[in-house]
Amino acid sequence: SASAKLANKMVSRFCLLALLIQAKFGTWTLEQPFTSIIFRHTRFQWLLRRLIVWKQAFWMMHYGSVTPKRSVLWSNSKKIIKFRTPRLRRKYKVKKALVKKYKNRRGENKFQGNDNMSKSGSYPLGFALRYITCWDDLKEIGPKGALRDSFEVT
Repeated sequence: SASAKLANKMVSRFCLLALLIQAKFGTWTLEQPFTSIIFRHTRFQWLLRRLIVWKQAFWMMHYGSVTPKRSVLWSNSKKIIKFRTPRLRRKYKVKKALVKKYKNRRGENKFQGNDNMSKSGSYPLGFALRYITCWDDLKEIGPKGALRDSFEVT
């Protein structure tokens, strides 16, 4: 499908960009929804085999999101641990509905996003402020620019 082709292209472009940033001894981060399957993509797997990459899960609600939104950060800096958040208490796990479920004429279940879904796609101000306060620490990527011991282009 067209959306799958676009997603594959975006992952490939990200991997190329991450390599370029790594080559310049820079820091990169990638935020994804917790349910993302980017780590299964062939090029992302290739990247993970060649670079030292850190992963940190967190709850976007702790940064002011209107929905809990479990998210993951990938980075070449182990300092992304600073984004770790505590577990959500039960009262916060009551999610606002992001989709409306309905049946079409053939009786098939269908889903349609609502305003809450649109809001969940925006970064809350608290997340941006946390990123800014962590920036100096995030720039520390370690010796050899966090490369694996052997790096061969195949």
